[in-house]
Amino acid sequence: MKNPLQLMCADVYLNNIPQKDQRQFVYIAKPIGGNSHPLLAWGAYASHYVQTIENLRVTNDISALSTFANKFDWQNDLNELLFNDIYDGLVLTDMNLVIKWVNKGFSEMTGYSAKYAVGKTPRFLQGKSTSEKTRASIREKIASNKPFREVVSNYRKNSEEYECEIFACPLRSKSGEYTHYLALEKEVK
Repeated sequence: MKNPLQLMCADVYLNNIPQKDQRQFVYIAKPIGGNSHPLLAWGAYASHYVQTIENLRVTNDISALSTFANKFDWQNDLNELLFNDIYDGLVLTDMNLVIKWVNKGFSEMTGYSAKYAVGKTPRFLQGKSTSEKTRASIREKIASNKPFREVVSNYRKNSEEYECEIFACPLRSKSGEYTHYLALEKEVK
């Protein structure tokens, strides 16, 4: 091919040629102005875009939590905690498990607004199919002040049941006092 820039579907073409030939195309196709990057395929761009949006979501959650982190002088690294685990919603509770903050993802997953959730305990999400054995296991793990993972049957605002994987981590001040729990929650199929 003499001029790959004349292709109408460069992404289809690039997905069907050897990788070494794709690299040659990058040098031929120069970005036009600004901070553009060569686009090898729309699929690759979409994947990058989704990852960028996810990183922005996590960064926004860390920013929102930083007020609490500064006030309570947490020694936990929120960047490490949130960037190393996949979650839909975040729930911050005090040590009595009273909700102090939830992120937008929590509201999207459950249907409950932050205003409604704050001041309640996460038990308001539980219902008839929530296992007493799971509840007891969660209570036991909370009492140990160690991070834990558990799957619990919860209910959305519209009464729809869903399985929720919770990764709960106690947050500790630099003076050694446990002040809060942060639960990273995701719906599991």
